[in-house]
Amino acid sequence: MLEINHIINKIIEDKCEHVLPFLPDKICDWLITYPPYGIFGKNDTLSSEQTHYSPMDWDIKPNQEIINQMIRISKNQIIFGAEHLCTLLPQSRGWIVWDKKKTGSSFADCEMVWTSLDWPTKMIRYEWNGFLVASKEKRFHPTQKPLALMIKIIKDYTKENDLVIDSYAGSGTTLLACKLTKRRYIGIEMKKEYCEVTKKRLEQEALDVDDKGELIIPEIINSKQIDEEKDYLEKEIHDTITKMKGLVDREGAIIILMNKIKSEEKNHDA
Repeated sequence: MLEINHIINKIIEDKCEHVLPFLPDKICDWLITYPPYGIFGKNDTLSSEQTHYSPMDWDIKPNQEIINQMIRISKNQIIFGAEHLCTLLPQSRGWIVWDKKKTGSSFADCEMVWTSLDWPTKMIRYEWNGFLVASKEKRFHPTQKPLALMIKIIKDYTKENDLVIDSYAGSGTTLLACKLTKRRYIGIEMKKEYCEVTKKRLEQEALDVDDKGELIIPEIINSKQIDEEKDYLEKEIHDTITKMKGLVDREGAIIILMNKIKSEEKNHDA
């Protein structure tokens, strides 16, 4: 078994199926995680996201054994994206519906969050729709969740000093929310690049608060991220200009054709 005190408030670079079996039963108060859904590359609407982030070799849906291990090592669980995992999870009435306040989008309007709790379904509304979000929070990961949303869930469901584990830590949003709300945490993430992002985010001692009591999220930007943003935006601009040029060319051809018809009609009348 792992010595638990050695991994509290740490991010472990490994696959969760390699780590969870070495944790004692119910060692964590909460498991709060958003596993990969195994859907990237199977849905055309995700193609723009795939051009913006690194290859998604991490997008492997957990199997029943991993789900069982996540439940075994924690007293309570909150699992995002449960619409993709519901056949692997026990029956529950304590769901959370995250309303993303989307309008006219090809993406889902809401996300289903499974909990192990025996209480009525709750709804949380927070705008999160690609680049249309309710804050200026920097996006590091294609399935990243809003920090403000994670802080609300952690405050509503857990207590100070609770130990929270995120078995698919991604860019560390859950861990950062735990740190800011005085919860202990353990993160597991297989991708080195996301572990490094997580460590940088966790180095922030505190976040400022605006006059409405909202957290002010600073952007953590390195040269690689700037280049990725630049390449992505340049592609979007190029594609838009190409489409507009096509429309202009077609409109110009129509005008030429109409003028030719009018000229022929005048000659015919003469």
